[in-house]
Amino acid sequence: MPMGPVKPKPKRVRREKRELAYLRDLVGKLENKVTLLRSKRLNRLKTGCHDTGISTASHVSPSNSEFSSAWMGLAALQLRDRSLAVERNQKLRCSIGGYVDLVCKLQQLTKKYTAQEREISECASQAHTMHHKFWDLLANADEEIFADQLAAVARLRLELQQRGYQLPTTALSVNWGLSRGHMMVKQDGNNGVVLEMHCGTTVPFNLDVAARAYWRFFCVEHGEIPADSSASSLSKGTIANSFSLRLEFEGLVSEVSGKYTCQVNVDEDKITITWVEHADVLAFGGVVFNGLQYQKRASMTLCRVLREGPGNQSTSTVVHTYFQTIPVFHDSIADKLQQTQAFVDSAYRSHSKLNKIVCQHMSNLLLEEDWKATFG
Repeated sequence: MPMGPVKPKPKRVRREKRELAYLRDLVGKLENKVTLLRSKRLNRLKTGCHDTGISTASHVSPSNSEFSSAWMGLAALQLRDRSLAVERNQKLRCSIGGYVDLVCKLQQLTKKYTAQEREISECASQAHTMHHKFWDLLANADEEIFADQLAAVARLRLELQQRGYQLPTTALSVNWGLSRGHMMVKQDGNNGVVLEMHCGTTVPFNLDVAARAYWRFFCVEHGEIPADSSASSLSKGTIANSFSLRLEFEGLVSEVSGKYTCQVNVDEDKITITWVEHADVLAFGGVVFNGLQYQKRASMTLCRVLREGPGNQSTSTVVHTYFQTIPVFHDSIADKLQQTQAFVDSAYRSHSKLNKIVCQHMSNLLLEEDWKATFG
């Protein structure tokens, strides 16, 4: 029966590696000695000490011997310095190659950033004339504003139905805890600059408890804080209202006021809260703005987690959230690009802090609603 090649033992492999390293070092030393001997012979030829078959030691004067010995020491020193210089040059070449690659990558990133900044500038200058209209919330009639928002809510619900209430996987942030998701900034030819957040999470509460908690959070987020928490019970149908909100956290002030239209749809195993809001931004993340209005489309979809087996009640709920925010400016504003960049930067800086506030508040609301459902 044919046998495969026998693998060498590990000890033998290690011994052979050590022997190879020793032999390489020995070869290097011998090459240095050969170089020194050749240099010595050339020196003897120059001084007239030719090899005649007789020992040259008797023909070399003490002074020549001392000179040769001194020269040999200098030659050895020069040879060692040369070897060190060659090794140092090789290391420098390698490091220079790494620096060149790094510089090339930085140049590519700089070009990409410049192109994105140019796109933001172009989109910001076109956003107020394309697709999204700047609403004067004080001058325009409420009926006209709410009608436009209701149509936008219907379009958003249609989009959710077409994709089965599933968010794009490329943008979805899946968490096993409370979160607002990751914020992304995109450039859109129709909308200008778009800020989006997607998140999917599972909470260990049944659908009714989770829905009441998220609805209460929606009310608080729009400045509605009733004295009795039961007054903010989940409302069904369509709601149109005005709101004003001021938030101060860690020295950063945010202040907005606007109008929103919301629709709540309740199915057997799913509750969907969809809304559109327009708000004038007075300050955001500690930055004061002039003539800036954000227009938001958002949805919260809560689905019951079904359990197998008879008589087993669901104790968990899957929550999908989606937020899309578009900054729009009044026609009289000249520094649209600067304010757009400031709004995006402020949103990035405030995201983690706002996420912390939202998660803490949602946790308290969920626990409170669960306590009320359990103990009344």
